[in-house]
Amino acid sequence: HRLLHALFHSRTPIYQRRTHAIIDSTRRAYNICSPQHLDHELQHIRTVLLDNGYPLSRIELIIHRTKQSIENPSKPAKQPDKHSAKVFLPFYPHVSKQIGNILQRHLVSLAFTSNKSLCNLFSNTKSHPPAAQTSNVIYQIPCKDC
Repeated sequence: HRLLHALFHSRTPIYQRRTHAIIDSTRRAYNICSPQHLDHELQHIRTVLLDNGYPLSRIELIIHRTKQSIENPSKPAKQPDKHSAKVFLPFYPHVSKQIGNILQRHLVSLAFTSNKSLCNLFSNTKSHPPAAQTSNVIYQIPCKDC
């Protein structure tokens, strides 16, 4: 099978490229694979990530840390802060991470949304009638027997 990951140099937020793809793939391998096939699956994950431009040192570090957290779950899961807010902002390279760091210091969590693409901007070609012409409108559906 083929794993799908963002290319390392894509416009995906850098911390997601560097950690989430590796962590998620490693956790999935531990959850699904039988022990006799785990090493083979982890090697496959390394190969796919290397093919997508991920540095080997980063792959090995994250796989090692993920393996440790699975095998030795010493820390309890972090509980969300009751007073924190959540903000949704579009992702822009070089700026979004800095904004996220500032918001995190103020206990505000940040989720990125996708940017508008040219396709999204120009794909809505349907014309809409003015709002004044659409209020109090009753539609009639004729039937065959009427």
